[in-house]
Amino acid sequence: MSICVVDVHKSFGSGSDRKEVLRGVDLKINSGSMYVLTGPNGSGKTTLLKLLATLVVPERGAISINGCDALKHPVKARRFTGLVYDAERSFYQMLTAEENISFYARMAGVDGALLGERFDLLCNVLNISSFRDTKFGHCSSGVRQKLAIARALITDPPVILSDEPTRSIDEASKAEICNYLKTIVSSGGKTCIVVTHDRAEALALGGRAGFLEEGKLKE
Repeated sequence: MSICVVDVHKSFGSGSDRKEVLRGVDLKINSGSMYVLTGPNGSGKTTLLKLLATLVVPERGAISINGCDALKHPVKARRFTGLVYDAERSFYQMLTAEENISFYARMAGVDGALLGERFDLLCNVLNISSFRDTKFGHCSSGVRQKLAIARALITDPPVILSDEPTRSIDEASKAEICNYLKTIVSSGGKTCIVVTHDRAEALALGGRAGFLEEGKLKE
């Protein structure tokens, strides 16, 4: 079992401002599976991804990633995941694209020839080779989003958590990214959760689908 979530509850705020975002969520995903998560804004989709990435903790429930208890051993569990999230606030504006990705990769223990090989591959897949030496602050929103994908995949994680990975990206690139994610899931045995509001993208990705609404997950 790659991902196991049992009776997870998560709230934000306190007193009269308290909002229960997730209410008893259960989710089990086997290795080598694609899972597409949809739902209205504010339904808890991003919160669920952050819980799986150990960026926030639940009030109640259990979460395991690749057999690791994510609540007891968050640092270990984090090594199994790659998270695609907000590109605008999570890169260094004055560093180049390659410098940014190299920094995050080295922080995760990926260095030397292996780092070069993986970055070259991702540059080709994402069609960003010409932006390697461009400062992040000078990149378009589409290129920034592709760099967010590269950052998540550079460590070759077994579990990929993608929060609207193709936002701000042109249609041709969307198709290429969806095909790449499907390929590494089917042939590489990876597990991928993709949050999307794009119905066409959800259909293109295939796999299981879940719908979050008012903190409840339905399949």
